[in-house]
Amino acid sequence: MQNLTTRFLVSDLDDTLLSSDKTISESNKASIDQFRKAGGQFTIATGRCVPEALEYIKELNLSLPAILGNGAVTYEPATDELNILDQLSEETVHHILEHGTNRPPQSDILIYTPTEIYTADLRYLDLQDFQNYYSKIEVLPSFTELPKDEPILKIVLVSDPNEMNLVWDWANQMDQPVDYVLSSERYFEILPKNVSKGNAVLQLLDRLQIPKEEAAAVGDHMNDLSMLSLVGKAFAVANAHPTTIQTADHVIPSNNESAIHHIIQEYLLQDLKEVN
Repeated sequence: MQNLTTRFLVSDLDDTLLSSDKTISESNKASIDQFRKAGGQFTIATGRCVPEALEYIKELNLSLPAILGNGAVTYEPATDELNILDQLSEETVHHILEHGTNRPPQSDILIYTPTEIYTADLRYLDLQDFQNYYSKIEVLPSFTELPKDEPILKIVLVSDPNEMNLVWDWANQMDQPVDYVLSSERYFEILPKNVSKGNAVLQLLDRLQIPKEEAAAVGDHMNDLSMLSLVGKAFAVANAHPTTIQTADHVIPSNNESAIHHIIQEYLLQDLKEVN
């Protein structure tokens, strides 16, 4: 273990670890296992919440907490426990949903709790397409029917990419203690203030007593910048957003070319080989 210069790797899920067909390549899985056997620690940081991420957590045999909801919650695989790091206040949710009636026409609102996704008043989303790749959504008659006892981790606007500038304008008209981030060309996320993948990674590194200089991260979009900017080795897949590529130390093959395998073999385990 002491021979690994970089002994922690955290990966984004969609368009990074996952191929475009939403699967994990065998070479990615094999290299992750090899990294762990060499003493490395591996986990994921994703915008997905438990229902959308659980099958991958199990497939990867994660032992470390998975960072979910873009940093709003962590999931402990060993105990099946959720740790909510922050949530949107009831007042903020009410304000956003009230303002949501004036959202751009080609956009829909998704409400994420730790274990469920809710929506109402659908205008744009292809529900079948979403559910094929992600998770079941409960379509409510109205957002007034939201369960009162479930914490809301984030609110996502799914929009036609051509209207994303209108979504930004819409969001900037609100005066609420929240942060905004793009997680894909169609996903505009509204998060509790200071919630990010980066802050959640810092908490996990502190728990593991691993300096951030000995950590690596890989991602593809704007919601990954917070963790890429703090680690010793920052990677962007070739299919990443231009800003993510500019932020990264290294650009690696795309998500469809076993990007995580490449990182581990060409960068992380290479350090181990040089020591030997």
